[in-house]
Amino acid sequence: YVLKEHRFKARLVVLGNQERDPPTDTYAPTLRGESLRILISKCAHHRWNIDTGDIGNAFLNADATRPIYIHVPQGMDLIQQHEFGQLHQLDSFKLGRMLYGLTDSPRAWANTLHSFFTVYTEN
Repeated sequence: YVLKEHRFKARLVVLGNQERDPPTDTYAPTLRGESLRILISKCAHHRWNIDTGDIGNAFLNADATRPIYIHVPQGMDLIQQHEFGQLHQLDSFKLGRMLYGLTDSPRAWANTLHSFFTVYTEN
């Protein structure tokens, strides 16, 4: 926990190395050098501006592709009791979204981004 502006903030990260049945393939989307050169030359030809950006909490925007359960994290008892009721260390949460640390989070985020751009370019 980090104290910021007199309030506590925390980031929940899954320990992917402790997954019981992790996916066998890993995925890290990258851009090939040839593709980057083509993209830059196309932008230069049309005199388009090039800008970069960052999507905050990107993995949290991807829906879970499989049922994922996590145990109640340590320190969760600090949260007000009326939000979740009485929590015990043996309880678990079912995730609806991907989290940092899962082996299939990058692929789920890439699929979410691909489907967005596919719909965006069709309209």
